[in-house]
Amino acid sequence: MKMLKEEGHNLTRFETFQYYIIKSIFGLLSMLPRQVLLKTGELLGRLWYILDRGHRRIAMENLERAFGDEKSKPELEAISKKSFINAAKIIFELAWCNGIDIEEFKKHIDIEGAENYHRAVHKGRGVLGISCHIGNWELIPTAAACYDYPVSFTYRPLSYKPLDQVVLDARTRFGAVMIAKEKAMRKILRSLADSKIVGSMLDQNCDWYEGVFVEFFGHMACTNKGMALLAHKTKAPILPLCIVRNGNRYRLVVGPEVKFQAPEDPRDKTLAIENITISTNRAIEEMVRSYPEQWFWVHERWKTKDRHPWPRQG
Repeated sequence: MKMLKEEGHNLTRFETFQYYIIKSIFGLLSMLPRQVLLKTGELLGRLWYILDRGHRRIAMENLERAFGDEKSKPELEAISKKSFINAAKIIFELAWCNGIDIEEFKKHIDIEGAENYHRAVHKGRGVLGISCHIGNWELIPTAAACYDYPVSFTYRPLSYKPLDQVVLDARTRFGAVMIAKEKAMRKILRSLADSKIVGSMLDQNCDWYEGVFVEFFGHMACTNKGMALLAHKTKAPILPLCIVRNGNRYRLVVGPEVKFQAPEDPRDKTLAIENITISTNRAIEEMVRSYPEQWFWVHERWKTKDRHPWPRQG
């Protein structure tokens, strides 16, 4: 059996065998009607919500932290349940998408905010896209390809290489490029130089030495500063980008350019990075507030505590 060798991957013979098994399962699932796949995902999501007490508790703690003063407990529980269902559907939608061509997929998707992309790309510095784990985030590269948006997305490879290769195949099927985060800077800068969108998920917790502590839903959250460093270095415009469910359809939402306050002293890089991160976090929060039932509330977003804040310089 030929071993697979892809960017970031070097599968052993046994891993290659597992890859083809998973790929075959995806192929079989793709033959089922879309509604059957979605109903299966919904059922599994409901079961997950009932059986997984630990993640149900995390989701409720996060929701109470974010909306405790705005929504009742029954409302928060309803959002939590829908969030579990939303996440469970993702793998089945990937399988469905794997069985159709780009023209068929385009029939199921609408776009909102295309003018924001065109204004940003005309600046000639490429575009930095910030996104989050909302809707079916795995379909962002596919949806962008439907509208001929040249996109490169940074990602953290899954530890299980055969499954990661299957997911990578799905993400890049219609021409999107995935860039593994380790040693990614040269590829990111090349993509921006080629006027591409370089996208990154910005809604996950990170260790204190990787991020900046800024507010997210009124509470300090350690937020990765990589996107802010890129924006500061390249002056590329930043656009919020997500794909959400809209009934039985999908909506690719491209938000307006993220604006941030420049420090009075242009040499104060630390303050510049903080201000950019504050603004990008606000944009992510706005996405979540718009579609709370579609965000991944089971992630421990506020896990890292502000014990070792990023040291201010000068």
